[in-house]
Amino acid sequence: MNEQDLRVIKTKERIESALLELLKQKPLEKITVTELSRVAMINKGTFYLHYMDIFDLYRQIFLKWLEKPFCDAEFFPDFFDAPERFLDKLGDALMAGLPKVRSIRQSDQQDQMFFADVRALLCKKVYETGRIRKSLQNDVKLDAVFSALLGIMPQYFAEHSRTAHRVIASIIRSQFPQE
Repeated sequence: MNEQDLRVIKTKERIESALLELLKQKPLEKITVTELSRVAMINKGTFYLHYMDIFDLYRQIFLKWLEKPFCDAEFFPDFFDAPERFLDKLGDALMAGLPKVRSIRQSDQQDQMFFADVRALLCKKVYETGRIRKSLQNDVKLDAVFSALLGIMPQYFAEHSRTAHRVIASIIRSQFPQE
């Protein structure tokens, strides 16, 4: 299937819109593929060409909304060169995607999925800088840094963002020293 085909794009937009419409009426767990297909005016087979299930669709919407602020982000080299600046710009990018994500947030369990997806996306973008090689050791270090960052954001960033930035930046510097 050609993801650039206008018919595919339009179909996926209709499916996404149908889910967003249904989420205003009921929780995600109560939405069926049959119901969503009816609202999107597609058959169930078409839905399954694009998504495994309703939860996969929901996750894909999350990822799309979060990935957009990162796609054109030029600040990922700052991860190594200026971690405090990186953290400031990362915070801005996350805040750009969060209002949409919060509008469809359903449960703490989905928050865990959300954090895992954000961590994976951030790790991917750091690797794309070409500054480090992909390895298990770097995977673990990046995942640890981003897990710590995302884990403490709600607790410390509102009132103690400068201190939290300094601490996370020092962790980045210690794990990824400039060569």
